[in-house]
Amino acid sequence: MGKPVFCMPSNGIQLIENDGNLSKVYESILIPPEKLGVLHSKLSMKIIKELSNGNVSAIDIARSLKQHEQKIYYHMRKLENAGIIKQVDEEIRYGMTAKIYHLVSPIVSTKLYDNGRIVKNKLTGDPTTLEFLKPFIENGKLNALIIIGWPYPHGEFNHGGIDGSYAIDLGFLFGNMVSEIHFPCYKLDTKVKKDELEKNNIILIGNPKTNTIVNKINTDMDISFEKGENCSIISKVTGKKYNDDNVGMILKSKNPFNKNKEMILLGGKRSRGTLAAIIAFTQNTEEIMKGNAFNDKIKGKIFIALDKDSDEHIDSVKFLE
Repeated sequence: MGKPVFCMPSNGIQLIENDGNLSKVYESILIPPEKLGVLHSKLSMKIIKELSNGNVSAIDIARSLKQHEQKIYYHMRKLENAGIIKQVDEEIRYGMTAKIYHLVSPIVSTKLYDNGRIVKNKLTGDPTTLEFLKPFIENGKLNALIIIGWPYPHGEFNHGGIDGSYAIDLGFLFGNMVSEIHFPCYKLDTKVKKDELEKNNIILIGNPKTNTIVNKINTDMDISFEKGENCSIISKVTGKKYNDDNVGMILKSKNPFNKNKEMILLGGKRSRGTLAAIIAFTQNTEEIMKGNAFNDKIKGKIFIALDKDSDEHIDSVKFLE
């Protein structure tokens, strides 16, 4: 086992543990030094071990450890106050309502003094990004097929586009998290076979005009494109239609060709919208993970491209839903 390395992602501390060619990434919680004393208790450590097996209540732990419930409650309150555990639900246990607790992280960190340095890249191994990309990236491997549109005129609309070139930016993002890649990791929409669509998690880039696979599944999606040449983005969540050429969308859902697999679609009404989708995907993962603003069960976002520094290049997005 290699020497652990601590990094600072956007939402906390991250431990990267190197073991040969593989790396394990843990998101750690940061607690004040004065609260570390809670870990000195043998009973607290036993409670943590119980919680490491899954979410349970104080009553469950008391019965498992054969301890008085009030004693378990006392130690769990201290662990909760330190931020090591948190309540995630309530359930009926033995005829009464019990709070269900979750172990926040397998790693606990503290900061003795400030001596950090500022780094620009927040995405390297960022647990938020890694969580969103499951199962597309797992155990350092790309577990998905990226499908881009053939750049020359083709398909029902006899249309080509530059959308596929934006996959290069995805490559830089994935390169920070993938240690093993089997080439080629992408397919042109004109070359991909039915069995490849069925057996893989898929990442689609483009709209129905530039990517024929998007055209095949368009009507099945919670966020889709208007039929025909217009390609406006339509939200089944709000019933709204977005006509602006700068509007883009991201949708994470079940693979329509195989419900046991997953799909991510990044597209826009025009190429500017697709570029906005790539920018949102690489810069705003935490916001995307929240799901649609009007129904968070749907992991689909709609946004509009922005050029904040007025250099005629898209550099950020504004979320619309």
